[in-house]
Amino acid sequence: MERIYTKIKFTGDFILTITEICLVILTIAIASLSVFLISMVAQIRKSAKEVETVLKNVDEELTPLLSKLRETIENIQHISSQVDSGITTTANALKTIENTVRNLSQASSFLSAKSLARKVIASGIWIGIKAGFGIVKKRFSSKKK
Repeated sequence: MERIYTKIKFTGDFILTITEICLVILTIAIASLSVFLISMVAQIRKSAKEVETVLKNVDEELTPLLSKLRETIENIQHISSQVDSGITTTANALKTIENTVRNLSQASSFLSAKSLARKVIASGIWIGIKAGFGIVKKRFSSKKK
């Protein structure tokens, strides 16, 4: 079997076969693809460096903020515990005041009842004294007649 080569003649003695033309096209395509891939890798490296710089800046700025946030949360917890303690103390004070008012009310009621009893006794004694004077007066009046 005989190979048939198509030969293309350019100016001068420069002759290329179809295989050589395909190899040249393939080489140009690979070279173009290589240039594209190299520029893409360079862009990816540049983007990665920028991302790394941004992340470093964010880390530098967030670390103090997170520290301040932790400190603020601790302060809020401390204040909250003080408020809870104050509320408990106030509730205990209110219970003590309530008990004191109840005891004063009972004492007042007792004193009022005792005072009322004294008034009743005193008025009873007064009525008795009045009645006694009335009888004594009648006896003296009846003896004089």
